[in-house]
Amino acid sequence: MTCSYEFDPGAYERREGEASPLDAVWTCDRPTDGDSDYCLFHRPPDETDPHAVADALAAAASDAEASTRFIGANLGSVALTFAVLRADDNQPIDLRHADVERLALTDATVHQPLLLDRATVGELDVSNTAFSGEVLCKDATVTEATMQGASFDRKVYFDGASFVAASFVDATFDDAVSFEGASVDDGRFATARFRAATFADAEFGSVSFKNARLERAVFTEASFVEAANFRRTSFGTVDFGWAEFHDTADFTETRYEHAADFPSTTFGDVTFASAEFSGDATFEASEADEADFSKVVFAREAVFDDAAVGTATFTAASVADCRFEGADVDTLAFEHADADAVTLSDATVDEATFAEARVADAVFDDVDAGDLSFARAEVDDISLAGAHVDGRLALTDALVRSGEFADAHVGKGAFTGVTLERQAVFDGATVAGTLDVTGAAVETSLRLRDATLGRFVGDRVTVRATTDLSETAVEGDASLAAAEFGGRATFDGLSVGGDLSVENALFRDAVTFREVTVGGDAGFESTMFLRYARFDGATVEGRASFRQARFDTTATFADGRFGEPPTFASADIAEGEFRGPVVDADRPVVGLGDCTLEAGRLTQPSGDERVVYDCEGATLGSVTVDADDGDAPALEHMRILRTTFDDFDFGQHKDALASSGWRLHTTVLPDDADRSHAQLEDTYRKAKNGAKDTSDREGVSELFIKELRYRGRKNRRVMADGEESLRSRATAANAWLGNFLLYRSCGYGERLWRVIAASVGVILAWALVFSMLPREAKRASGLTIEGLSEPAAVFTPAGIEVLGKNLYFSLVTFTTLGYGDVQPIGTVARVLAGIEAFLGAILIALVVFVLGRRVSQ
Repeated sequence: MTCSYEFDPGAYERREGEASPLDAVWTCDRPTDGDSDYCLFHRPPDETDPHAVADALAAAASDAEASTRFIGANLGSVALTFAVLRADDNQPIDLRHADVERLALTDATVHQPLLLDRATVGELDVSNTAFSGEVLCKDATVTEATMQGASFDRKVYFDGASFVAASFVDATFDDAVSFEGASVDDGRFATARFRAATFADAEFGSVSFKNARLERAVFTEASFVEAANFRRTSFGTVDFGWAEFHDTADFTETRYEHAADFPSTTFGDVTFASAEFSGDATFEASEADEADFSKVVFAREAVFDDAAVGTATFTAASVADCRFEGADVDTLAFEHADADAVTLSDATVDEATFAEARVADAVFDDVDAGDLSFARAEVDDISLAGAHVDGRLALTDALVRSGEFADAHVGKGAFTGVTLERQAVFDGATVAGTLDVTGAAVETSLRLRDATLGRFVGDRVTVRATTDLSETAVEGDASLAAAEFGGRATFDGLSVGGDLSVENALFRDAVTFREVTVGGDAGFESTMFLRYARFDGATVEGRASFRQARFDTTATFADGRFGEPPTFASADIAEGEFRGPVVDADRPVVGLGDCTLEAGRLTQPSGDERVVYDCEGATLGSVTVDADDGDAPALEHMRILRTTFDDFDFGQHKDALASSGWRLHTTVLPDDADRSHAQLEDTYRKAKNGAKDTSDREGVSELFIKELRYRGRKNRRVMADGEESLRSRATAANAWLGNFLLYRSCGYGERLWRVIAASVGVILAWALVFSMLPREAKRASGLTIEGLSEPAAVFTPAGIEVLGKNLYFSLVTFTTLGYGDVQPIGTVARVLAGIEAFLGAILIALVVFVLGRRVSQ
């Protein structure tokens, strides 16, 4: 009798709801076993001898005449250890739809194909077995599969199979193997070798591919429910597209010889630490809570476009080209990384750091970031054009060869100590907080045009080539203290809401601050301008200070407006053009105290406003001052006190000076304090010396008189000061008396008419005195001149005659002619004659002195 077993694919499909791999009804043609209606393979396992079943199975598989079809077999424990299954006709061992408690083919050799499709196996053990033919295990259900050390020469199919536990440790698949749609609760593939493996749509519980080798692998849409271990796995090409890792995934030290694709892959926590990607790596649209790429090597392109990652770490990674275009990353870390190119264009990043990294090309155009740091990094080219960095953008102590930040929006910019070897462009950028470039070094150009900054700090910045901050607006303070600019610097239209500080800066080339607006104070103290500097149209609401600044060429301050008096105290200006500054203060003064103005022009505003140039202690060279106007002479708009004039032309103001009595120290300021006589003496002495240098004879004369007059007043004040010592007062009195007599007699040697008038006065006075002394003079003949009986007699005809004779005697005595026709007699007459002769000698000498001064001048 033959076996009663029959398998109907249609009935199976109706019962199980799934198709059978068989396409026709199959009937077992083996003889029945004993008293059973079924053969040895279809008889219930508890009714058979497992050894007999195993022997019969091995014999049938190796006998070309016997059937190798065991469809729907019902087997218990079948052990074929060290078996060699070979049939000449190479018919497959067909166990499809079989129900096997245990199938052990350990250390065996199977030459023909093995079919286990739709089989149910409690335990499948093919450890160390060599399969020369194909193995089909599609849609099989295996509780425990052990294939450790097994080798498969031909294709293997586990599509749709279900494994509770499966071990492929050290297994070798020399041809393609497919686990498509398979389910593996606990899979161990450690050290396995795959030529071409497909795990598409497979579902894994816990799985390990540690140290495995997969030349081609496809994990598309695979699902990893528990931890997945690919540690030190080696891939040729691999595709994890749309795979899902619900738990941790460990790809530490994995190797990828060719393309590695992870598009739209979903990770929980994943690590690729120390992995090496020799080909392109694609993580486009992938997702991960945490992704660790520390020390990873991307030899070619790594694409993370549109990825969504909580934390991505690339610490000490080596990257050729890494792209995150459109990605969404909470935290991105590239510390100590080495990258040829990193692109985050249009990405969203809460925090990204490239501290101490080396990046050849960093493209962050239109990125939306919280904090972004390149502290101590080395970047060849960085671009954040149109980027939004809501928090802090830091390039502290970084080395950047070229930086593009045009139209970027930044919360705070920290560029302290950065070195930019080529240009840095911030055109149109917006920094809500502080842009700090303290100590930065820009080897070529710095451009910050049309930018909007909350606050700007550029202390000790160095720019070797051009600088352009045109039309930039700083809401708070701006500082460029101790900055150095090697090329042309342009600040035209710069607007600073607070204070502008440019102290101790150095401008080696031309600089322009035209139409600058400063809401607070503007400080340029101790700043050096080696080429021309222009501040035309500048507006400073507070105080502008150029104290101790140095301008080696032309400095122009045309049409400026200042809220408080600007100061140039102790500045050194080669040529200063002060054209029409306006000072909106109670004392509209431009402070030039103690400065040196070698050349230039001082003019008044074009409107009704007027300013006074305070030149106390200053040195003025060939400076042109506005011509006199209807309000006051030009020099009255200058505060001259202890001012040194070096090649200053007083001739341009001669008429005004003459009309004012050559008064230099008065101004139009109503509250201008009185000056001490010592200060005024020094003032006119220096002015006299200045006029002498320009060969202005009249100016020298007039200013010398003013100098000595104030010297006399100074001595008179000391003489009258009761707090001074008696000796000091006596010395001052002596000096004052000499000064007084010198002025009255000859105008300090500058007034010839005063000498002549004094001489005439002496002659007349002595003639009157002699007329009051009768018979005190006599002729040589011994006759005496009659005197006047009383002073009133001088108005009589006889008195006039007597006065005329005595006037002759006084003239002869004054000039010391000594004709001898008239001589004094009596003691009084002789004393008076001697005094007159002494005074005559002095006054005649003064005439010669005054004439000599005029000739020499």
